[in-house]
Amino acid sequence: MRPGGGDTAAEQFVRALFRNVPVLETGGRAATNTFVQKEIGDVLLTFESEVLQITKVFSPDKFEVIYPPVSILAEAPVSVVDKVVDRRGTRQLATDYLEYLWSDDGQKLAVHSYFRPRSEAARREC
Repeated sequence: MRPGGGDTAAEQFVRALFRNVPVLETGGRAATNTFVQKEIGDVLLTFESEVLQITKVFSPDKFEVIYPPVSILAEAPVSVVDKVVDRRGTRQLATDYLEYLWSDDGQKLAVHSYFRPRSEAARREC
């Protein structure tokens, strides 16, 4: 919105962008599979974790990766939902899982799974 000048210009840009999309997948992994394996599309706009997976797992030398000068931080929220864990009796398991996500081991696992960790130490170490 900054370079375009507001809501209307941003909406017009997104509409023009979407007119060029041959397959609008339901998520990042499906879009990656369509682009990498089915070779549909000229450009893949996706999450950083998908880019890392493409360059390290699928086809390290086949694609040019371009990081834009501006980006969107897309974080997946996680939480313990009282109503659900109380009904299912899984509060301790859910709490343990959340604690593990933010632990050193959990953050290292995030790095090895091509996700950006919140821990700078884990990022440097891995």
